[in-house]
Amino acid sequence: MVEAACWVHTRRPFFILADVAANARRKAQGKTASPISPLALEAVRRIDALFDLERSINGQSAEQRRAVRQELSAPLVADLEQWLREQRPKLSRGNDLAKAMDYMLKRWPAFTRFLDDGRICLSNNAAERALRGIALGRKSWLFAGSDRGGQRAAVMYSLIVTAKLNNVDPQAWLADVLARIADHPAHSIDQLLPWNWQPRSAPQSKAAQSWRQSHPSSRSATSPTCSEDEDWLHELSIDMFPEDGRLWVYGVGEDGVTAFTEDGIENLRQIIVDERTAGRAPSSIKPAK
Repeated sequence: MVEAACWVHTRRPFFILADVAANARRKAQGKTASPISPLALEAVRRIDALFDLERSINGQSAEQRRAVRQELSAPLVADLEQWLREQRPKLSRGNDLAKAMDYMLKRWPAFTRFLDDGRICLSNNAAERALRGIALGRKSWLFAGSDRGGQRAAVMYSLIVTAKLNNVDPQAWLADVLARIADHPAHSIDQLLPWNWQPRSAPQSKAAQSWRQSHPSSRSATSPTCSEDEDWLHELSIDMFPEDGRLWVYGVGEDGVTAFTEDGIENLRQIIVDERTAGRAPSSIKPAK
């Protein structure tokens, strides 16, 4: 097991020190913006450049993502490291900006691990959101009974969350897999994984139907949910990351389809509100009712 550090977490203190959010609120309220830390703002700008590249390769294979990262992201990361090491000695040890820089530099191998592995995301937001349900219910299952019990619980958590990410009802999937796994060929066990799984019976259970209805995923299903034009939703979602709730599902259609988790739909709704507030909605799109 190796550590892959989260760039969203390391960006946050720089973002706060740059006072970007507070200034945005002041401008929205018609107030005068306060001075912004140039070094913090520059750090945010450099990190955001990496996220811009990630958006351009969202949905591509791990090999393609790695190739682009080696060609385009690696030079930006090298420049960022050099810049951080040049600026750090100019700051006192107790300075908040120095602490933010030290956090990155002390964990630099973990922060650069994504360059050599296309499977690694720049942030672990999706994993943290997936753990919310476990955190909410942990008082009810505080003790696993043994180390092996804890390991088995971790495996089950992973499988259930993976099913949700693939828009599969975890209860229906687990019940079906447990009923057929004893007679299923060992060499084809991957067919039972959530992203490959097909139920044996055509009719869906009421639980599965209810779960799918409450978790619209495809762009065509999300369009009426958000009361917005499907093509416009596609344009708005291009810049969303998998951790933002936008996924690319293979095995559907010729090349796959865009899908949204529950969090993704909520994030999309917020983007719509922001675009309309800023007056950037296409003129051909009628305001949502």
